[in-house]
Parts: sequence; C-alpha cells; structure tokens
Amino acid sequence: MDFISNLILLMCVHLAAAASPGPDFVYVTQQSLISGRKAGLFAALGITLGLSVHISYSLLGLSTMIAESEVTLCAIKLVGGAYLLYLGIKAMGGKKYSAVIPNKEDLSVSENLRKAFLCNLLNPKAPLYFIGVFSVVVSSNSSDIEMLIYAVSLMLVQLSWFSFVALAFSKETIRTRYYRHSQLLNNILAVIFIILSLRVLKSIDFQLIMHHMINI
Repeated sequence: MDFISNLILLMCVHLAAAASPGPDFVYVTQQSLISGRKAGLFAALGITLGLSVHISYSLLGLSTMIAESEVTLCAIKLVGGAYLLYLGIKAMGGKKYSAVIPNKEDLSVSENLRKAFLCNLLNPKAPLYFIGVFSVVVSSNSSDIEMLIYAVSLMLVQLSWFSFVALAFSKETIRTRYYRHSQLLNNILAVIFIILSLRVLKSIDFQLIMHHMINI
C-alpha cells in the first residue's frame, strides 16, 4: 500500500509542477498556437524525452547512494528537501505569466523534437527538483521494478499533460483563461512544494549525519 500511495503522491506532485507555467509550458503553447496541434503534440513528445534523462540519472543516482552510504543519502535528501522548500517559497505570490510568441515560422518535426528535448534537458532546476521529489519515495526497500514504474508513470503524466496543453491551447479562449489564473496555480504549487519538502526533511536521520561528522 505504501508503494501505491507514494506513486499517487509522486504523480500528483509532478502534474502540479508540469502545469505550472515555465519554459516547457511556454514552448508547447507556442508551437500549438503557431503551427497547430500536430506541432504541439510533437513538442510534448520532445519534452517527455528530455524528462526521461532527468528521471534516469536521478533514480540511478539515488539507488547508488542507498547502496553505498546511508549518510550520503541523508545528505542528498537534505539538499533536495531544502531545494523543494526554496521552490515553494519562491512560487508563493509569484507573478502572472503571459504567452510569448517569438516568431511564426513552422519547424520541421525533427527540429521541433530537438528543441523541445533540449528545452527540458537544459533546465538547470531539473536535477535538484527530481532528486528532491524522488527522495520522498525512494528508499532502501525500493525495488528496481518499483523505480521503473515511478519513471514510466512520471513520463506518462508529462506526456499526457502536455498533449492536453497542445490540444487545448489551439483555442485562444482556453489559453486566456489559463494565464488569467496562473498566479493562483503558483500559490497552490508553492503549498505542495513546502509540504513535500517538510516530508523529505522529516525523513532525514539528523543524528546519523551528526554522528558521522563528529567521527570524521
């Protein structure tokens, strides 16, 4: 039951994060508005492929940390939890977003996929975000199958959400309403990140860290 509840938590948190306006969101909406639904759907696929890289190294890294040192894992959780707390505080009361359309040139499918892939892959916030999020659910009891399910589930959430964005944002009325309420979305996301960060920090064995530091 813990695995199922953790999976649902992970998917809900990532859906909220994906729905928050950011570089990926802007890119998919741009392609949808400029070149239509097909371009938007390929952009969503490229974003998801970029996400797979972040998920892979985050899960593999945490798995390695667990195998090598419980102290190191606690340190990683501390960094990840602190970063989630930072994201929550930063998102609180955040500004409203508006769509920005840079040009009206249609991209080829391959170029669209490449740009979407790099848009997600080169996001400097992604490494700490995923390590922080996975710190909530990954433990010494997590099997390879469970981590694979976590990874595939997040990719499906990402692809489903941005495919929905590509389909919906072909209609300007939906786009306008979304951006009108983007500030409220930021505040909701802030609360989720803060709660999640507290859960991560609560799971850390600070006595173990202090004992290790004393014995260095």
